[in-house]
Amino acid sequence: MRNIILPLIAALSLLSTSCVTAARNQELCDEYFAIAEGYAGLSKYEKALDYYRKANKSRQLENASQYGIGRMHALLGNWEDAVATFAKLYAKDPDNGIIAFAYAYSLAARGEADQAVEVYRKLYETDRENLKYARDYAEILVIAGRYREGLDQIGVIKEKFPDSDAVKDIDALEKKANEGLNPAPQAEQKEEPLAAEKASSEKK
Repeated sequence: MRNIILPLIAALSLLSTSCVTAARNQELCDEYFAIAEGYAGLSKYEKALDYYRKANKSRQLENASQYGIGRMHALLGNWEDAVATFAKLYAKDPDNGIIAFAYAYSLAARGEADQAVEVYRKLYETDRENLKYARDYAEILVIAGRYREGLDQIGVIKEKFPDSDAVKDIDALEKKANEGLNPAPQAEQKEEPLAAEKASSEKK
């Protein structure tokens, strides 16, 4: 009997120790995640990135910390890393609007306009009556340089949701699209002083 009890006690002791260790590790990861969120809120993106990576060791925080990692890469302008991170999350949950927008935005910022538009268009097509999807799709179109399509989408939003608060703040996006279609002749304006300077030097 003793030969059975002693190994059983040892096994239970080991299991208890493992549970305590796992619980402590989870507590640490929770703390790391909270610290990462704090640094992100203070715009200290490099520090936030470090702590999101530490929090990512927890399976419970895996998706949230990976999203944080991708977001910090985006805010730091590390578009290659942002796309790679969001691509993994998107593959797991393509119907998640937040992830789809972050992935599409990062693709557009990296210069992959066609793929960016296609990613978010798929989500928008699932529910064209969803104001957030409609608004975000318009933004992705503009960011991707599809200014005419973006303006058309903004027109759809204004027609479908005329009383929404989201429509009230869409003017900035519409202005950006119009500026993209009709860029100011900055190059010509800059050339004038240079031409005058050259003419002056030639007279000398």
